[in-house]
Formats: sequence, structure tokens, C-alpha cells
Amino acid sequence: MAKYANKKSALIADETTNGVYVAPTGEPTYPINDVEIVAAELNLNEHGRPAIGKYTRGVYMSGKQSASVNYTSFMMQPDDWTTDIEVAPIFEAAGFHAVAGVDLDFELIYDGNSNCQTQSMDVTTQGCYSYGSATAVGDTWKLRGIHNNLTIETEDIGAPIMINVEAMGCIEAKEDSANNVTPPAFLDGAVYDRFLGAAVTLDGSTLEVQNFSFNMGNTISITGDVSQATGGKTSEITDADPKINVSSLVGASTAALWGKTTSNTPVGDLVVYGQVFKYTFSDCTISSYTEADADGILVLNLELSISGDIKIENVL
Repeated sequence: MAKYANKKSALIADETTNGVYVAPTGEPTYPINDVEIVAAELNLNEHGRPAIGKYTRGVYMSGKQSASVNYTSFMMQPDDWTTDIEVAPIFEAAGFHAVAGVDLDFELIYDGNSNCQTQSMDVTTQGCYSYGSATAVGDTWKLRGIHNNLTIETEDIGAPIMINVEAMGCIEAKEDSANNVTPPAFLDGAVYDRFLGAAVTLDGSTLEVQNFSFNMGNTISITGDVSQATGGKTSEITDADPKINVSSLVGASTAALWGKTTSNTPVGDLVVYGQVFKYTFSDCTISSYTEADADGILVLNLELSISGDIKIENVL
């Protein structure tokens, strides 16, 4: 029996109609399992008010319900660069859209005008073998109308570049299931991005960045539907406030940045090169500027607000 992070595995499928469940079947839908997921956790959200003490005692009436799934994955790419970016479905549910690149094979772009792709997800929890039973039975939560908020980050130089996902959607059903999901073979040749042999530039000047973290800042809300058993029609991204935090050594390239914090002058584009992907954040403005000590070394911590496009492209 395969082992999974937090005893959970999942599959994702793109929906044709927002909020209408599509059963994930494996390839080419995006799998979440122990091959690339570091942690996964499913939470149920209760939007109603129980009727305890207000109308009568000892009676509970559930209200509108939804579910959120938090998981962490690697920025990764398979050997076949001409098909798509392996992690594209995660980004498409956060407001990005995928296009064919000019010089590169594939790009993910966020320009604020994308029609957000919703997804369905099956989250299976491994069960335990009980006395007298030869099969461990778990359960599967079937979710629909999912949108994502996400962060991309690396903790230090040489560390992998990770994606942290906060997915929210409506509950379609919950069913018993056998533990027969196995890791997909097509991930065996995947290439994982890491923050090493890389470069970071801000408005064309090189920064000696020690780590970075990008947060899409999506606010996700559930659209109500009284005809649904759990009261939810789909999810919507109602707001986005993308920001990126970088920690850089203090030097000649950072000397002019303080003046641009007091005048609210844009500092241009921040470009981060990993070993697999190039990340471009356009039209950045410094929203926070602090100096700090990192093991006796002076570093500059910057928070940048992003008002332009965001592009992720493969560079191998």
C-alpha cells in the first residue's frame, strides 16, 4: 500500500462549467500524492449558525458548508516541455492562464483579466485495517468549484522552490473508498526547481537575495445556491493583492532603494531566475523596507506590491 503525506492523496480535474463536478481519473489531470506533495490537510468550513439555545435546546442545524485543502508542492517540470507546465493547473485555478511562449515552450501569465479555471478534486484519506478485514477502507471527499490562493517561496539559497496552495471549494459528496491509489509513473522524470545558480534583478540591478516569497493574495468566497445540499454553487476570486518579499545583502545595488520608499516611486520589474523557471513580477513598488541581522550579516528585507503582470516561464 502506498504511503502518502498526512495519509491523504488527491486528484484534480479542470471543470467545463464552473461548479459542476468532473470526476478526476488520473493522467492527464494533476495528481497530489507523496511524489511531489510535502503536506496536505483538508478542513471543513461551517458558514451556518447552529440553533442551540436560540430556538430550542439540543438541536443542531448545519448551514452552508464548504471545504478547504491546504497542500505544499514542488515547482516542477516533466521531461516533455512541449505539452505544458506540470504545475499549470494549480496556477490556472489562481487566475493565471497558460500560453505558448515565443522563444520558450510554455508560459504562465497573470494579467488580472483571466477567466479563472475552476477545478474538481477528490481527496482520499487512507483508512486502517480493522480486525477481521483484509482491506483498509478510507474515505473520499469530492469537491467542486475550487479556486486557489498560492505562494511561491524558497527558504534559503540551495533550497527547493515550493508552492503552498490554499484551495477552497464546495462539497459534492463523501464516499468510502479503497486504498488503491498509486503514484503516477509520468512524474519519474520530473525536474525540480531550486534557488541555486540563479540570479535576481530589480529594475535591472542585481540583488544578492538570500530568499524570497511570493503571495498571490487571492480572496476566495463561496457563491451560495439554495438548491444545493451544502448551499454552495461555486467559489469566486473576489480580490487579489499580490506581493513579494525578498531578503538581500546590503550593497551598492540597494543604496538607492530607500529614496523610492518615501516617494512611492515604482522600482520596475523584479526578475527571479531559478534552475528551471524564470519568474517576472512587473511594475513593483516598495511597500515595506527594513534592515535586519541574519547571523551577524546585515540584510535588507523588502516587501514589494505588484501592479503589473506576473509571468512564469521555463528556461531549460
